[in-house]
Amino acid sequence: MKTKLSISKIEKACELMTKPNWSYLSILNDLEIDSIPGSSEYQTIYDIYTNNAYSFISKKYVFVKPTDTRSKYSDDVVHQICKLLKTNITQLQISNIVGCKESFVGDIKTKRGRKEISDQYF
Repeated sequence: MKTKLSISKIEKACELMTKPNWSYLSILNDLEIDSIPGSSEYQTIYDIYTNNAYSFISKKYVFVKPTDTRSKYSDDVVHQICKLLKTNITQLQISNIVGCKESFVGDIKTKRGRKEISDQYF
């Protein structure tokens, strides 16, 4: 697996995953890595959490559950959807990238949902 994450960043990610209210995107932001869901860095963080990568480091930590589950979308996810809506990517493609329903993306685009965030973008 190719990743831009150094061992020290992986250790910091592990530390952050032991604290409540973390998300994959918030960890990448804390590590100062500009990334979107589906990117190699995002996947690396997910793989660390699921013990599919760098288990020789992650086994020293006890992780808590992330806040950005598919049934509840964090502010970070909504911000990412808004950024993607400003590109030429379709709502279906965005929903596949982020891991949400296409209707949720549509609700953000038409300001039926999470208007407090989408107002910052369009």
